[in-house]
Amino acid sequence: MGPPKTTKMNKQSKQPRSSLRALFRQLGQLATAHNSSGKLAVAVAVGVLIGCSPLFGLHALIGIATARLLRLNQIAVFLGEQISIAPLAPLVLFLQLQAGHRLRSGRFLELSPRMIDPHLAGQLLGDWLVGFASCGPALAALLGTLTYFVLSISRRRQQKPS
Repeated sequence: MGPPKTTKMNKQSKQPRSSLRALFRQLGQLATAHNSSGKLAVAVAVGVLIGCSPLFGLHALIGIATARLLRLNQIAVFLGEQISIAPLAPLVLFLQLQAGHRLRSGRFLELSPRMIDPHLAGQLLGDWLVGFASCGPALAALLGTLTYFVLSISRRRQQKPS
């Protein structure tokens, strides 16, 4: 018996592997682009700020455009945007509504089922925008700083000889 014959099936099965390799190579380049601790921290902070914005559905597009414009790591910006994922979004929204209402009226917002009323949407939108303007940058600074320290410590540990 000789070596196995090459069939169309074998040639076709190799093509997806090379496509996957190219995809992983591109993802690796994206993940390591602009990768100093400071630049990655800024990218995460920018992503958090975008993720806190009331522009749901546009976060990814805004993040990609901003990352390219500012030459930031796109993956780090995307990770920062994840502050608006389902488990965290209600908490961030609550924080922003409370902060916005407090800044606008001097008291905290009393949340109850009656607040789910289309006639109050204008008031809540105003509170949300004011809350975003105050809480978004604060959360971005906090999580960006945390990212910087975690990356710096992690990289120092990796550089130490065992």
